[in-house]
Amino acid sequence: MKLFSIGKVYLNENKEKEKVVDINPLPENYCSFDCVFCSLGRTKVKTDKSFDFKEIEGLLHRLEEILKKENIDIVFINPDGDILAQSKILDVIKLIKKYNVKVKTISNGYLFNRHEYKNILNNCDEIIGELAVTNEEHFQKIQRPLKGYTLEKYISNMVSLY
Repeated sequence: MKLFSIGKVYLNENKEKEKVVDINPLPENYCSFDCVFCSLGRTKVKTDKSFDFKEIEGLLHRLEEILKKENIDIVFINPDGDILAQSKILDVIKLIKKYNVKVKTISNGYLFNRHEYKNILNNCDEIIGELAVTNEEHFQKIQRPLKGYTLEKYISNMVSLY
């Protein structure tokens, strides 16, 4: 995916054959982890903060055009990094919901305990979190989180969303 991209509409391979479009609301890999297995490569901006990207307005405009023209069932917010690094992600979700379309997203899950993020994520229909390791040594070595992050807190944060 290119930065602030919208993919081609495709049919989900489930029995409902839903029409899906993937979007990326980040300019590059912004994440609180730098996982050795990340398909994006090394994290460009290792952070747990949200950022204002002026280019998001263009993505919102292009997305609305697609939502008006196509009969989309699901928008999969599939970011280059963590969805929560995009300060306007709630605007993206609200736009999608305006057209009665389901929102699916993916996040590493470490920030799920923060009140402001819970409110955002509770607007999604499906959230994919990921737990890749089961002990602290491997968490630090393989997921390479921000300093001070622990596996115990990671699990607790993910559980707190639900």
